[in-house]
Amino acid sequence: MTVVEPDVDLIKKEIITILKTKDTLWKEDNHEVGFTAIEVGLPVENQWKGLTYPICFVANDSSLEQDKILGNPINGELRDSDHIFKFRIIFFDQGATGQEVEKSLDDFYKIVKETLKENYKLNSVQGIISSFPNTGHSFNFGELEGQAIDGRVIILTVRVAST
Repeated sequence: MTVVEPDVDLIKKEIITILKTKDTLWKEDNHEVGFTAIEVGLPVENQWKGLTYPICFVANDSSLEQDKILGNPINGELRDSDHIFKFRIIFFDQGATGQEVEKSLDDFYKIVKETLKENYKLNSVQGIISSFPNTGHSFNFGELEGQAIDGRVIILTVRVAST
């Protein structure tokens, strides 16, 4: 029996593809609207200075996966599995005032959640049963070059079936 586990990187790339389909989040040729980048993974500490804001990242959550067998093993073989993955959609913005950044992040938060809910099957990833942006967090990242930087995190729970 061949076991096929879900491709975590493919799921993250599909989330990015979905976010990039929304004109208010991404325009390839016009970064005056939406995020300047939507990427997999977070930059390391010394890379933050060179970034242009607002920016979005898709990364694994600290509790990446829960896995359970559906049904009983037959003849010592595992059959179907149900995987619950958690991903973080993290976005930052920078502005002259905290109020300016807060308003921008609130707008992005609403659009990102709506876009994820509209595309809950994550289109082209095999085995996706559902996904749901179920938790949101706000945080103050601090100040960089005299500008306030704040962020939001949305935890996207994705349920995948595999054999």
